[in-house]
Amino acid sequence: MADSTSTTNTPVQGGAPAPQTNAGTGERTFSQADVDRMIADRLAREQKKYADYGDLKAAKEELDKLKDGQKSELEKANAAREKAEAKVKEFEAKVKQMELNALKSKLAAEAGIPSELADRIRGEDETSIKADIEGLKKLFPPKAAGGSGAPQAGNAPKSDLQTLYNEAMKAGRIEEAMIYKKQIYEN
Repeated sequence: MADSTSTTNTPVQGGAPAPQTNAGTGERTFSQADVDRMIADRLAREQKKYADYGDLKAAKEELDKLKDGQKSELEKANAAREKAEAKVKEFEAKVKQMELNALKSKLAAEAGIPSELADRIRGEDETSIKADIEGLKKLFPPKAAGGSGAPQAGNAPKSDLQTLYNEAMKAGRIEEAMIYKKQIYEN
């Protein structure tokens, strides 16, 4: 029982030869060249659909690089801003401490407290500093005028008192300078 096969090579769509069919079974058979051509045609159609895929892929990669670049620039800017804010806070704290120390020294000098004790004065505002100075004054009462060993200027002219005041301030003798200052204003 031999099967007879009929071979017809009539062209089908696209100019390709018609597949061979087995007369007895009704199955089609294709030559390897036919299969290769059909696959190539189908691949060509699919490649046409995605012809710009390479361009789109390159464009997406470039966009991703730009986004990453912008992101890192933003992160750099944020880091620089945070660093600057930290420095500002540090400088503000230093300025506040300097202003507080100047206020303490001024109030201590006005109260007749020795300059050596000015850094021991506590308080964060003028009221609390004055209260601490009053407590210190109880422990260290101010010396009477002229009792600090400073020469009595008596009724010296204001220019001489000013000279003595300036010399005492330069030497850091605040008590003596304050005595001269008081005498300048009394004259």
